[in-house]
Amino acid sequence: MAVSMHDVARVAGVSQRTVSNVVNNYEFVRPETRQRVLDAMARLGYVPNPASWRPSGTAVR
Repeated sequence: MAVSMHDVARVAGVSQRTVSNVVNNYEFVRPETRQRVLDAMARLGYVPNPASWRPSGTAVR
């Protein structure tokens, strides 16, 4: 089964939103938090799924 952002968040001890912010390279994530998320992603083998991305502001149908 694929590793989800929820799994990464649980292992890193952060919210799914924080994982999303790290994946999207937002600048407002503390360096130590970013590293904890990146470590969890590497440990679990998390790979973002480009098919699940959608442009901001578009509705999900």
